[in-house]
Amino acid sequence: MKITRMFRFSTMLFLAIVLTSTNVFSQEEEKKDTKKESIEAVTRPADIGDASLDGFKNSSFDNYGASARMSNDLDAATVELSRLEKIDPKDRKKEEVDAFKTRLKMAGNEALKQQKETTELLASSKGMTESAKNLSPKTKIIKATKNTNESVKALNNAKVNTENNLQRIEEMNKRAAAL
Repeated sequence: MKITRMFRFSTMLFLAIVLTSTNVFSQEEEKKDTKKESIEAVTRPADIGDASLDGFKNSSFDNYGASARMSNDLDAATVELSRLEKIDPKDRKKEEVDAFKTRLKMAGNEALKQQKETTELLASSKGMTESAKNLSPKTKIIKATKNTNESVKALNNAKVNTENNLQRIEEMNKRAAAL
């Protein structure tokens, strides 16, 4: 009888510890997630056979991919800028700094182009959603609607990426101006 009570008590204690620690860790992860605007993971769905809907989907995912690649490129540019800042101003090569500033300006122009394209695609997304709902044959409607919704998610992610990229470029331009 005593062993059963001890077993129950230790089991309850163990469960309380596990549940409490799980709750604490999940709260920490939630705090980390709120620091950055959330970006849902999206994958490019297969074509459905409608040229306009497939074109919209492909353009949306191409735009999303370009914004993600630019984000990675800006990570490398941040490292390069930090390296340039560490070099003594007397030893810094003007050509190297000028080349960096030129690449940064080109990245800014590309980010503005992506922002414009994203805005245009998002503006057409409502019409594309309607087209997907009215597609014939009716058997393709569900897949077409799902593809269009995934495309809109990709565009929303691209919008967030591009806004973050533009902000990073602006900050790097300020730092680069001091070189």
